[in-house]
Amino acid sequence: MSAPYYLPAWLLWVQALGVPALAGVGAFLAYQQMQIARTKLQHDLYERRTKVYLGIAEFLADISMMGQVSPESFARFYAAMREAQFLFPRAIDAFIWKFHRKTNQLESTLQSIKAGPG
Repeated sequence: MSAPYYLPAWLLWVQALGVPALAGVGAFLAYQQMQIARTKLQHDLYERRTKVYLGIAEFLADISMMGQVSPESFARFYAAMREAQFLFPRAIDAFIWKFHRKTNQLESTLQSIKAGPG
């Protein structure tokens, strides 16, 4: 029969602490991935909100420069407006819809002025 085999004390410590250390490294990496995902989400949200802002700003520029709304400009504004309901709080979305109603009123008023009396 062979003599019992004993491991040195330092190797027993390495065995005992190895698994928790690897779990700690895994938890740290998971936390870093979560931070990266959160930052990417904020960046993507910023990009989408900027696109909506630019669509509305171009629409306003067309109105202020030409005094009327082209169908292409209105289509871009409407697309931005539909996107806004998913990206902004209700108050901002409600403001954009109110602006939409006002531009419709402006357009119908301009059309009635162009048509003249009668």
